[in-house]
Amino acid sequence: MSENRVDTEVDQLRQKYGLTVVLKASPFIVDCHDGRIHGKEADSKNFDSYWPLFWSEWNLYPSELVKQTRLERIYLCEGLEFENTALGWPPQERTALPDFEHHDLYLDISRGHENILYVRKVIHHEFFHIIDFCMNGLAEHDPEWEGLNDPSTFKYGGGGELFQNHQSTSVLSEDRRGFLNEYSTSKVIEDKAEIFANMVAEDRNVIQQRSDIGIIKQKIQKMEERLKNFCPQLDKQFWEMAGTVDRRARVA
Repeated sequence: MSENRVDTEVDQLRQKYGLTVVLKASPFIVDCHDGRIHGKEADSKNFDSYWPLFWSEWNLYPSELVKQTRLERIYLCEGLEFENTALGWPPQERTALPDFEHHDLYLDISRGHENILYVRKVIHHEFFHIIDFCMNGLAEHDPEWEGLNDPSTFKYGGGGELFQNHQSTSVLSEDRRGFLNEYSTSKVIEDKAEIFANMVAEDRNVIQQRSDIGIIKQKIQKMEERLKNFCPQLDKQFWEMAGTVDRRARVA
């Protein structure tokens, strides 16, 4: 891929969103609120296949949304790990990490790269955590959202970090009533992020089929309502554009 083209597109993202996209990061360790983020520079071949996909997905967002989140930097890297020093856990591989303290987003461009749809969803899932942090403080509990579940049969698990090495947790499934997949059951913040990621990255027809299921339909409606209040540009036109097959085919 042409370096000049990438430089031009990086500059376009800076101008549109006020973002710095870091492409060449030396091996790093970043201290944040409850741990350390580890990573290194991405391999050039992996970057060449990842960049068009990232460019296509990120440009879906209206500039007003990104600016409201106060996101400043996106690191495209490899070897991404999170070391939970608060719990004394060793470094754990991650596909993406938000750093709310420093207004950064880290994306590992190689983990899971063989599944393009998965990579798309990761981008939107992790960015939603940043949106949620701005809207709700990334609260451990969200009574309004949790009230959509069946309280007699469900309670959220211990968090997404417990599901990192489960191969099929993010795959759409009808096994859990009211949830898109197993990962959604890990924590309320992950449930919301999975709803958002699939609304943006998945084929609209697929989501429409799942939204016929009562609880999921209510969650989709609640997500649209909240995001419209947070950023009016996330309107019906945005969701229709996000769910088209044509835009995904351009970089498939």
